[in-house]
Amino acid sequence: MAWGEIIGPQAPFVCESFCMGFTLIAPHSFYPAHFHPATELYYVLSGAGQWTLDGKSAWHTPGSFILHPSNRIHAMRTEEEPLLALYTWSGPDVMTLSQYVS
Repeated sequence: MAWGEIIGPQAPFVCESFCMGFTLIAPHSFYPAHFHPATELYYVLSGAGQWTLDGKSAWHTPGSFILHPSNRIHAMRTEEEPLLALYTWSGPDVMTLSQYVS
C-alpha cells in the first residue's frame, strides 16, 4: 500500500483536522480489521476492492464512495488488480493511528 497526502497536518497544504490524498493498493492485498477516531471516506478511481464495515462486506468499483464513521471496525482487500482511490480523514484526531483488531 502506498499513499500520497495533499492536505493534512504534515502535507504540502496544511490542515490540522482534515487529510486528503491518494492511495494505491496492490493486487491480492488485505488491510486487516482496524478502527480510528477519524472519519474516513474513499472514492474509488480504478480497480475494485471489498470493504468490510461492522462485519458486512461489499465490493466497490470506480465511482463508489465508501464511508467509515469514527471508531467503527473496518477492513478491505483487493483481488486481481490494484486499486487507486482518493481518501479523506476528518475530525480532530486525524493524527491518531489505527488500532488493529485481533
